[in-house]
Amino acid sequence: MAHTNPAAPVALDTETTDLNPFKAQLVGVGLAWGTGLEELAYIPIGQPLPLEEVLAALAPWLASASHPKALQNAKYDRLVLLRHGLPLKGVVMDTLLADYLRDAGERHSLDELAQRHFGFKPTGFSDLVAKGENFASVPVDAAALYCGCLLYTSDAADEGLGV
Repeated sequence: MAHTNPAAPVALDTETTDLNPFKAQLVGVGLAWGTGLEELAYIPIGQPLPLEEVLAALAPWLASASHPKALQNAKYDRLVLLRHGLPLKGVVMDTLLADYLRDAGERHSLDELAQRHFGFKPTGFSDLVAKGENFASVPVDAAALYCGCLLYTSDAADEGLGV
């Protein structure tokens, strides 16, 4: 995560237990520093890795303004991370906001971005998480694939949406 080029930010995604950032607990963090499988990482939280260890390891990078990051809906992730005591700095792209600026009349979810700009529909949240459950119930392998697809879409959208 030594990338410091603002033109090539690391895509970041948090997986949580709730859509409300004030209730959400972190269950995973995804990172992508390119578009290849070897350039994606999913860090499951809680099962093999204690939350405190993951947060301590990521804190310096998350708080660094000199390490550029791209997110989809950065406001949500920023609030979730702040609730866990982690400031988020260095956000140089929010694909949701960039897509909104490009066309305010469209929908701006990553599913919609993927369909509109890249011609594919990724696995949806509701396809993965049973009604009444949350992301914590998703097996790690499936969570990693889901998060990886979101990161790939976010990273590709970052390249295509530079505003």
